[in-house]
Amino acid sequence: MHRFFVTAAAVAVALPLGIFIGQSDLREASARDEIVVIEHASSDTVVDNGDEGDSVGDSLVFANDIYDSEDANLIGSDQGSCTRVKAASKKDAVDGLWECSWTVSLADGNISVQGKSVDDGTATTLTVTGGTGEYSGASGEMVLEPINDGADYKFTFRIDD
Repeated sequence: MHRFFVTAAAVAVALPLGIFIGQSDLREASARDEIVVIEHASSDTVVDNGDEGDSVGDSLVFANDIYDSEDANLIGSDQGSCTRVKAASKKDAVDGLWECSWTVSLADGNISVQGKSVDDGTATTLTVTGGTGEYSGASGEMVLEPINDGADYKFTFRIDD
């Protein structure tokens, strides 16, 4: 009986300690590197599929230049596509929704993302699905924020270490 009590007491002390250590490790593992770039959305082209005008199934394709966070130096490019999954309503033309995937190519590797983009001018968050080079195995998120009245986009990557 005494042996069982000592073992149970050891587990009762060690279990919370292990959980605490695990949470500390989790906090360290979730540290993120932040990369900010600016996309000049100069080549965006909508392909009208299905019903004429803005409708579900339309495609948006692009291959644009990527600039540094100060929007001063060309540092890469991106290429990708989006599919219209919700058309803007006739009474309110800002509630459309796209499902997108694209790759940003920088000097030290590529970062790929996937997720939604909205037409209402608000920022949305996409998933970082992977990368190459310095970004090999990347995960995390990218905040997509329209700037300059939607002529450009700010990409804020938060890459998990």
